[in-house]
Amino acid sequence: MNNYFLPRYETTNKGDKMCKLYNIELVIFDMDGLLFDTERMTYRATKRIMNKKGYHYNLNKYIATMGYTKTDADTLKRKMFGKDLINSSLFQEINAEFQKELKTKGLVIKNGAVRLLEFLKEKKIVACVASSSNRKTIKRNLKRANLERFFSFYIGGDEIKKGKPAPDIFLKACDKNNTSVTNAIVLEDSTNGLMASKSANIKCIMVPDLIKSNKEMIKNSFAIVKDLNEVIKIIS
Repeated sequence: MNNYFLPRYETTNKGDKMCKLYNIELVIFDMDGLLFDTERMTYRATKRIMNKKGYHYNLNKYIATMGYTKTDADTLKRKMFGKDLINSSLFQEINAEFQKELKTKGLVIKNGAVRLLEFLKEKKIVACVASSSNRKTIKRNLKRANLERFFSFYIGGDEIKKGKPAPDIFLKACDKNNTSVTNAIVLEDSTNGLMASKSANIKCIMVPDLIKSNKEMIKNSFAIVKDLNEVIKIIS
């Protein structure tokens, strides 16, 4: 039997039966939108610059690029808005706008993140980050948020050949920790991350951020929770 396809539940629905996961050795965290409230900041920065340059940009277009590596996301933007973006300084301007907002508003840790990480540390369950962001960004954000001490390692999108929705980054995380996919779980907020975990045959708990709970999440995830606090209830 394929262990991925186990009973699912959605904790946001009252009366749902609680399902638990046992023998978990590795918890793989996404970063943007999962650990940190950075997806909204990135969207706002991208929209301001794109609209300023005359491109019609909205939330649906941003969501379409979520979970991809920067290179893949930029390629998708070019398909959406034209090849003239190739020689444009637009991407640098968007990053500068994002950094300006980050400096002003700070890096916000998502609800339940610290509590979950403390729980995993207490239970001696390994935590790692596997993000489409590059390694340098992951290191900088974890240090800025004082969360480095909780993670045994991290893998960036610039360290793999194929980014999400390909399974490479999650399989690499399991290999690095010498953990079977049946003893790992992925925590994600994006559809691309969910599809990557499914392809890797690793159970995925979804914590919706900009993308709200939908049929695809219900069908392909082990569970959908409202925040990272609820992940604690699932892991035994």
